[in-house]
Amino acid sequence: MSKLGQKILSLSNSFKFYRDSYQKQKDELRNLRSQLKSKDSIKIDYKKPQRSEYPDTEEGTNEYNKKLEEYNKNVKEAEEVNAKIHREMLDNDWESVMEEFIEKAAHFNAVQDNKY
Repeated sequence: MSKLGQKILSLSNSFKFYRDSYQKQKDELRNLRSQLKSKDSIKIDYKKPQRSEYPDTEEGTNEYNKKLEEYNKNVKEAEEVNAKIHREMLDNDWESVMEEFIEKAAHFNAVQDNKY
């Protein structure tokens, strides 16, 4: 094979690499309704008590109910704190928010159009 043929083959293989990498690339889906978080946000990773972990006696039922009530109280408190942090972090200057959204959405759509 001539040197020109080798260069053409090499170029076509490199284009194939870029084409394949774009096809396999997955974009992260963002939940736009999720709450804003900061370093003060509470991560809710409490373990919910399971009924099967407690004996089937009246004492076991009472202990399970007590642990479940404590779990629900902790989760509710954490959600209230996180909701307060979310409200404080919201940007209420809607004009600048929409301008920024339009700019970022246009960029995202341009990237998507170039991929496919």
